[in-house]
Amino acid sequence: MNIQSTKSSEEITFKHLAKSDLPLLTTWLNKPHVKAWWDEHLTPDEIKEQYASRIGDQIVVPFMVYLDEKPIGFIQYYDAAKEGGGWWPDEVEGTIGIDQFIGEENYMGRGYGTKIIAAFVRKLFEDPAVKKIILDVSPKNVKAIHCYEKVGFVFVKEIDTPDGHALMMEIKRNTEV
Repeated sequence: MNIQSTKSSEEITFKHLAKSDLPLLTTWLNKPHVKAWWDEHLTPDEIKEQYASRIGDQIVVPFMVYLDEKPIGFIQYYDAAKEGGGWWPDEVEGTIGIDQFIGEENYMGRGYGTKIIAAFVRKLFEDPAVKKIILDVSPKNVKAIHCYEKVGFVFVKEIDTPDGHALMMEIKRNTEV
């Protein structure tokens, strides 16, 4: 699956991650509001190396999120049946996982997270092979949980991931987004 740059009524676009994006992505991944929920314990050089390796990948596909041509966040999708090193052992073909964050603090708490995720989910479901989209979220990240619920994600079960205890949420094809 390949998502091209898409524009929605909210002026949100998704552009494939490029090497030129790695410095900004590294900055975001080191900001306290991102590290609180997405901390891979990597040095800046390791961040650049890890995400550079995903450029052009077909299993984990990363994007920069733009609002009116300004980069404000990051989102990626992955084939849950092929990725994860044990994160999703029971998932079957047609299940896509997503991860995301808003990197620019002044865009948080203003509804952009909901708009971004809804637009991305709609785009993923354009591919008829995608049957459901899953994500995991810390039970303590109440704002994110509320955001996902507004998009249509529902709680499935509590899980233990390599990053710790989490809630698994999903949205299935034909859910109104």
